[in-house]
Amino acid sequence: METEASGTGYEVLHSFLGGSGDGSQPEGSLTLSADGTTLYGLPTYGGSSGDGVVFALTLPWDTGFQDLGSGWHWLAWFGDYTYVGANWIWQPTFGYEYVWPASTPSNIFFYDSAGLGWLWTSSTTYPYLYCFSESAWLWYEQGTSSPRWFNNLTAGRWEQH
Repeated sequence: METEASGTGYEVLHSFLGGSGDGSQPEGSLTLSADGTTLYGLPTYGGSSGDGVVFALTLPWDTGFQDLGSGWHWLAWFGDYTYVGANWIWQPTFGYEYVWPASTPSNIFFYDSAGLGWLWTSSTTYPYLYCFSESAWLWYEQGTSSPRWFNNLTAGRWEQH
């Protein structure tokens, strides 16, 4: 199965092997879950009786990125970033960030190596971030860096990080 990832090509999400634990020969359209995190479909064959199965594929956190070349990606809501290791990205504003492997577009956990610790956001919530170390909602002033400015909505003050 393939999906258009960035307008410049396709990305294989899953190769169906058939058998009781997997389907084969997927046909028809896919259905995207209401929260935009899962694709559902029906392959013609496979499953315990060989008559097909319903499958669900969880989409990665950066679904819909544009490939900028040389390992760089761009998301309209997040900006430029590049993968630098297993689940580590580098983003010009935030620097090194660890992306929790189970993150989806609506449930993204980042570890901010510049001192904020674990943050939560989503593709529709950003630039609002929940900061676990401060037990606070932060609003990131986009475009700021060195220092980054955040409005701590819980404490009612501006902070530099």
